[in-house]
Amino acid sequence: MYSPFHYQISEYDCVPTAITNAISFLFHRKEIPPWLSGIFILTPRDEHYLMVTAMDEEWIYCFDSYRRQSIRGMKGMVRLIDGGDGRSPNLKIRRDWVKQDQLKRFCLGPMQMRESLLIWRTS
Repeated sequence: MYSPFHYQISEYDCVPTAITNAISFLFHRKEIPPWLSGIFILTPRDEHYLMVTAMDEEWIYCFDSYRRQSIRGMKGMVRLIDGGDGRSPNLKIRRDWVKQDQLKRFCLGPMQMRESLLIWRTS
């Protein structure tokens, strides 16, 4: 059985929440060792971590652990989507928007400022 994703409980716990959600995405509950409470953790410029769950030619699909009611001013570059089952993406970002080196919302920013964590299952 897989566990549903968690949302943040404060304004400052996006890193541990994103990592916990990544582990939950990859492993069944019984497989997670007791010392742990291909996922890519994306860090846009505001240092809010997103968990990437899938990509296609146009979009990057993420689970954003920060509960959002809306996203304003993004002109269709970022959209909220129905996360439905608690284990699905709730946000999608256009690929060409994310890879910009400018300091804008939901962009990775200049190469020297980028940060990411890749977690994958080996067995």
